[in-house]
Amino acid sequence: LLDILNVRTAFLKEVQGHATLTYTTDMEYVLKNHSHYLRPMQENGLKVCLAIMGGGTGLGFANLTDAQISDFAAQVQTAVSLYDLDGINLWDKGAGYGKEGVAPINDTSYAKLIKALKNAMPGKLLTLVDTRETTEALCDEQAGISVGNYLDYAWSSLERLFSTLRTDATIRPLAGIRKRNMDYILRDIA
Repeated sequence: LLDILNVRTAFLKEVQGHATLTYTTDMEYVLKNHSHYLRPMQENGLKVCLAIMGGGTGLGFANLTDAQISDFAAQVQTAVSLYDLDGINLWDKGAGYGKEGVAPINDTSYAKLIKALKNAMPGKLLTLVDTRETTEALCDEQAGISVGNYLDYAWSSLERLFSTLRTDATIRPLAGIRKRNMDYILRDIA
């Protein structure tokens, strides 16, 4: 029933204009001791992914520059490799968008980040929490990117998941998410 464990929490923070991957003290300890804390779960069939959230500095997944995306994707790839993780889970919560001196949200940043992360880690899981606050733009192709082609899973409330499949749905699925894949997920849930 459960095969992915999203361990929390790492953060995307703005540090002197750079997008920086940071951790809570507890998460840093767990990662540095991954053979003791995480490997046993992996040996029992769980896929362990690092949950990354906003760090409250105003910079988040939806307002990165192309240079910040490239730099952040490299940092994430290094962490996943270093700590032998199975992937990452993006949760655009707590970024603190709208702070003075930080770029505003744009429609293409999140899609570009998703593509850059999957390209940096092709054999790793890439999942996200579909909050709609910043993922709504991902329902349409952005900068030529259909995010469903790069995501392994998109977590959402069951109500939202079922709503996207109705013929009169007002909530649209993320671009590139195929209905047959959604049907398969629903069969597994039922």
